[in-house]
Amino acid sequence: MRTWTVSVWALLTVFAPAAAQMAASGPQQGAEGWYLPTRDQAGELFVYEVGTGEPVVVLHGGPGADFTDLLPVARGLEKKFRFVFYDQRGSLRSPVVLDSISMANHVDDLETLREALGAQRIRILSHSAGTLLAFEYLRVHPDRVRELVLVGALPHKNGRRYFDDEYASFWRNLARDAKEFQDRDAIRSELRGSGLEAPETAKQKSQAALIRQVGSETVHVERWREALPTRVNPEAARRTRETTNFEYDHSAILANHPFQVTVINGEFDYTVGPRGSPLWKRLRETLAPRLHVVIVPNASHIVWRDDPEVFRAELSAALAPEKR
Repeated sequence: MRTWTVSVWALLTVFAPAAAQMAASGPQQGAEGWYLPTRDQAGELFVYEVGTGEPVVVLHGGPGADFTDLLPVARGLEKKFRFVFYDQRGSLRSPVVLDSISMANHVDDLETLREALGAQRIRILSHSAGTLLAFEYLRVHPDRVRELVLVGALPHKNGRRYFDDEYASFWRNLARDAKEFQDRDAIRSELRGSGLEAPETAKQKSQAALIRQVGSETVHVERWREALPTRVNPEAARRTRETTNFEYDHSAILANHPFQVTVINGEFDYTVGPRGSPLWKRLRETLAPRLHVVIVPNASHIVWRDDPEVFRAELSAALAPEKR
């Protein structure tokens, strides 16, 4: 049986070549960018705020990627919430001393950011591998977290010692299903239609790679022009992985969190486990009845690109559940 550690990192790194991601095309109106020194003085974190109201801190994935591809999550919600994006240490706009990159320091950076924002508790929105940072921050600072929204959410527990027969059964055929999704006709059709079946120039090769990348993360591969090529800092990724505890079970802390925890996953997101996220549904049905699990039909890892209207409505409700 494959463990989650092997499966998820294989899937997350197939389409993440080692280079720095493109910068965003430009700041949004009313947005603010600034630098926050790390507590250990190893470097600075680039912070980018959009919107008004109480802060929602956004944790990007990778690890070692940056927040550029997450900027659209704030679209249409800027008058309700203040989204605080930042590049985690070692990522694109947050260079630090390499030896300082660790999961423990990522947690400390998030706490430093909370203090700088002047918030007693913060709402957290994570995506993909950002789930692991959200888990760790909640474990270390449970009294500092309000609503927690996990998008493209990795499972709440991992490690062979936590895999009973039922749990393990969820993983059967995962690799096969993921390969079929990443090799489907829609991707080949988009390559043909865009004249990129046999790319020759640097631009064409980049565009063909982008189509395959988007096809691995979204159902609507034809929307690839809305995306930027995903790149990661390989050293930041390696050092974060090496210092991450992959033998975890956060079921209890998620179940006992006094504020709402929401999972928003695409139906076909195979980077988070089997189709339809049965592991999260099982947690809700057993230990955490207050957990809110949203499975968006005909969507995959980048839910906000596959179905922006549904995503926006669900995110708004998750961040302000009292108005649901």
